[in-house]
Amino acid sequence: AAAAIHRALIALRDAGAAILVISEDLDELFQISDRLAALSGGQLSDLIPTEQTSTVQIGGWMAGQFDHSQTQAHTPG
Repeated sequence: AAAAIHRALIALRDAGAAILVISEDLDELFQISDRLAALSGGQLSDLIPTEQTSTVQIGGWMAGQFDHSQTQAHTPG
């Protein structure tokens, strides 16, 4: 079922649709995402192309470990 959903999301993306996926499954996110960002403690990281990051970096961001020299994490609002 998950593979069918992923294929459908990718087909929609390829057709020009913007899709927001919220997940804690980094493997899944790296498979289906063009760009990634993380939200932790009310702070939103920069949006970064998937090929320019790693599961270690995104996992750290998810845990609130923002390296402000590499990202401009900010509090919305």
